[in-house]
Amino acid sequence: MCYLWYTISYEGPLAQLVARFHGMEEVAGSIPVRSTTNFIISRTQYIHLLFMEQKSQKTIYFFRHGQSEGNIRHLMPRDEDIHAPEQYLTQQGKEQVVKLANRIKFIPLEIIISSTLTRAKQTAEIIQDYTHYPVEYSDIFIERQKPHTIIGQRRNDPTILAIEESWKQSLFNIGEQVDGGDNYVTLVSRAEQALQFLQSRPESCIGVVTHQFFFNTIMIKAVLGNTITPELYQRLQEQYWLENTGIVIMQYHPEYPFSGWRVWTYNDCSHLDI
Repeated sequence: MCYLWYTISYEGPLAQLVARFHGMEEVAGSIPVRSTTNFIISRTQYIHLLFMEQKSQKTIYFFRHGQSEGNIRHLMPRDEDIHAPEQYLTQQGKEQVVKLANRIKFIPLEIIISSTLTRAKQTAEIIQDYTHYPVEYSDIFIERQKPHTIIGQRRNDPTILAIEESWKQSLFNIGEQVDGGDNYVTLVSRAEQALQFLQSRPESCIGVVTHQFFFNTIMIKAVLGNTITPELYQRLQEQYWLENTGIVIMQYHPEYPFSGWRVWTYNDCSHLDI
């Protein structure tokens, strides 16, 4: 993990927050926390301190789920490679989430909101076991949905390959949905709903467990707003990649220019051995 040497020169709640990060919070009858103290803290903690200092309205920590069976499907025999209706965390994925939980346990998250897909729910449950953060579930944060006609079918079937290719093209074009699967319009619309949902939440510090492709949709919509186009969307989707359990920090404040959203860090995965 990358650490920074940071000199804290604050009093009151912020100094207490720093002390809490390092197990040095004062208790009744103890010597008060000094207003100037040296600490070694992680980049994630440093960014959170900046948010506290700025008294920003809302900070969102997005987490991609741990490694799932679908993430290693290239290791499976071709005849066993199907479009599975659900995906579960691998053992490595569970270990990744434990590392993530230990990394974020000192961040004062008020709630974790998770996608309802199994791999995300498993991720949220492991985080909760280690951090005791409360967890809620929402369909808003699920991954892009495939056409129902290919679920459970072998990927190498020519008919299925043709349907899958049509669906993939629909993700970057304004047009009809392919057999009920998500397309560009439905994804961008759901991303806008997700942003509005987070803005309306009463909490000021929220964790979200979600998925690679859909999170990128959220970020692109937040940054581009109504200027988003299928061409820009495709270009950014293809250039940004979020690792399993990668962390993204976004901040919302109505006074921020353009959309009110800022992206502070992307794909922070220094808790992993990669």
